[in-house]
Amino acid sequence: MKKIYSLIITTLLSVSAYAQIDTNKVFLPMDRLKASDIVAGRASTNVKVVSASRSSKRVKDLPVTIHVITQEEIRRNGYVTLVDVMKSVPGVRVSQPGSGLDGETFLFRGQIGNYYTKILINNIPIQPSVSGGIAIGGQLPIAQAKQIEVIYGPASAVYGADAMTGVINIITDSPNSRSFANANVTLGEYGYQHFDFMAGGKLGRNKNVVKYTLYGNRGKRDDLNIRHDKKEDVIGSFDERVSYEANVYSPLSHFYASNVVTAGANRVRGYQALLTNNPNQILDSIQFYYPGYEGTLDQAVINALPQENSLFGGQIEYRGFTFSYNNMYRKNHSSLGRTTDIFSYTNPDNFIADRIQRYTLSYNQSWKKFSITTNASYLRYRTDVSSSYGVNYASLTDGRAYTYEASDDFFLEVLGTYSINKHMELTAGFSGTISSNLPPINDAENPFNPSDYTPFSTIKRPPHQLFGNFGDNPIIQGISGYFMQLFYQKKNLSLILGIREDSSTEFDTRGQQQSRIGAFYPRVAMLYKFNERVSVRGSYGRAFKSPSPRLTYGSLALPVFDNTGGSRVLNPNFIQYERVPNELLQPEFSISYEAGMRYNISKNIDLDLMAYYNQINQIINQSLIRLSTTEFAANGVSQFTLPNGDFLTRSPQNDAESRSTLYGLQATLRISNLIPSLKLNTDIYLNYAEGEEVLPNENDDRIAFHRMVPKLMAQINFSLEPYKNVYLRFENVMMTGWVRRFLPFVRGTQFLTDGYYNLDFIGRYQFNENLGIFLKIRNVFNAQYAGIDADGLDSDLVYNPQLMRNIQFGASFQLD
Repeated sequence: MKKIYSLIITTLLSVSAYAQIDTNKVFLPMDRLKASDIVAGRASTNVKVVSASRSSKRVKDLPVTIHVITQEEIRRNGYVTLVDVMKSVPGVRVSQPGSGLDGETFLFRGQIGNYYTKILINNIPIQPSVSGGIAIGGQLPIAQAKQIEVIYGPASAVYGADAMTGVINIITDSPNSRSFANANVTLGEYGYQHFDFMAGGKLGRNKNVVKYTLYGNRGKRDDLNIRHDKKEDVIGSFDERVSYEANVYSPLSHFYASNVVTAGANRVRGYQALLTNNPNQILDSIQFYYPGYEGTLDQAVINALPQENSLFGGQIEYRGFTFSYNNMYRKNHSSLGRTTDIFSYTNPDNFIADRIQRYTLSYNQSWKKFSITTNASYLRYRTDVSSSYGVNYASLTDGRAYTYEASDDFFLEVLGTYSINKHMELTAGFSGTISSNLPPINDAENPFNPSDYTPFSTIKRPPHQLFGNFGDNPIIQGISGYFMQLFYQKKNLSLILGIREDSSTEFDTRGQQQSRIGAFYPRVAMLYKFNERVSVRGSYGRAFKSPSPRLTYGSLALPVFDNTGGSRVLNPNFIQYERVPNELLQPEFSISYEAGMRYNISKNIDLDLMAYYNQINQIINQSLIRLSTTEFAANGVSQFTLPNGDFLTRSPQNDAESRSTLYGLQATLRISNLIPSLKLNTDIYLNYAEGEEVLPNENDDRIAFHRMVPKLMAQINFSLEPYKNVYLRFENVMMTGWVRRFLPFVRGTQFLTDGYYNLDFIGRYQFNENLGIFLKIRNVFNAQYAGIDADGLDSDLVYNPQLMRNIQFGASFQLD
């Protein structure tokens, strides 16, 4: 901790000194895209990015895989959320919705991108430390972005922790030589409404020019159209001897599985017989254990599932200083993706909502050969105090369990770049984050009192009369590191050599088998151009991710009730522990190799072929473990009772042997103006993946596949302009099946989720350069398909239902 404070104080003093220097030049200039950078509205390999090397470079000169989404693509295609954008990125699988806790989610190189991908706004991290990720909705400045850069592969060498699978940098628009304003209004089915705007301009003259931008979003949806009516075998994967077809929202799947996992053979045989002869008797059992359940054995009652989001932000630039503020809010129904026997979908007022407020101050200065930048930010994250889960189990909460978490993060980064000669550039610097966290509290009868959390204090609330301080774990943590990277480019060769060392106040950053002294994370990448049309590249990198406080300290304790005379009576002698913390969790470590080739077949045709290998060691997995009688004494029980009298509970686990391996091939073909008269553009993205995992349990069970990842995935997009001012785009996604996220048994091939095909459409008519109208149809064919599992726990639905057909229309206004 002293080391982190020293770094922060030293950097603040250095900023004060540099502030006396003239700032005619700005470090890392981000020029507006030129005509040569764009082909048919898409970024060409001439476009410049900053995320890959921390200085402005053309894509075609960088030895890493990069995908750039331009402002024109964002506007034309009506992207609202980050997951809308990621759906168009090669090899990325998405889930809309994902879950109440995580919002929309995406899968990037086999891992949940909300957590394993570093997400930045204008080069500065946006993910709160308490969660280690971000819930995605319409609260991010997507419509306001000038471009969005997606970097594949580990980047801890320059970005530190969490850049495990890649980096996403959302770069917002800024006034250059003109004032501008734009806005979009969208209306749609199920009460969908969305509005966004951005305006910017300049004040002053010569060197005393102030640039400013203001922007915002506001959106809501009264209901999610995710009521699938197709039948599924909801128990066959758990028990080969019997099957039962029901709706995905049936309570039977989880209820039956919990008995298969823990109950004796006689009870299982009894349920098998009841499924054949009298299934409604099982419904009686479900309502006995979960008295709040409403519905039939086939399907729970599903009422309105609303969502909401908002954003307000602004930025001021003066000479080398940039100040920005973002206030981001999102809200989703809390039961999304979760099993219906435990969680209720009947009350629209059960939601998870959070607000992120971020203040940033940056200073940039350039000389002839040297540039320096300093980024400082304060990020305040709070759950809405009314956030709650609708629960069906007997509890003290009367069916509504309140939750809360919070964090305060101070981030500081100093980055310097020295141009050694015209071929060689050295970038070096350090960064540090100090955080105060309140991980999710235990389910509460009443909303959390915000005054009970004091940032940077570990004082706990007064103990609960039944649960004591279980689920109350305020902590302070810090992480810091320094890095160095050499970029070399001469004639046909480009080379990146980078390394970083980090230290953490909470975790061993070298792994369980190493000493607690920090670790080096290298990055090596090389590109060779045979000519202007053909190049090959290769890269190697390592990265790490510390387990978040939410993951480490996740807790759920419930009261135990006795049934006496037909009524439930609290038994204060026992506590039901359904989820327990694991303070022994260690960081995850990744190793990545990549080899690729770029081939500009012609001016309008680009081909990119890539092979990749990613391995994450000490992978964390949500598991069922034996409830410790040492830690929780003799009064601890759970819903999972083994025949020998022991209990199982949920807890995240990892160890030195656990790992996840994913390898595959990816092909990207982009054709512009295939038919010039129609301005027909075609993108074809193909991804083939294989893998294996070793799960962290007593047996170190090996599974011969990678969960959540389909073997084959294809994205085929067409856009055309058949008439003047008319733009049409068709986005096709198809994939084979995959194995679900939570596996109670190693025979995971029985937990397959079906693949699917989906088509989205947008049509736009532009009246003039200032005004246009558009029509969006999501899921044109009304397909019923699965997304990414909500939490990776046994309490997930059999599959996560995705949005069915949704029709939206709106108007766009732009003034430059």
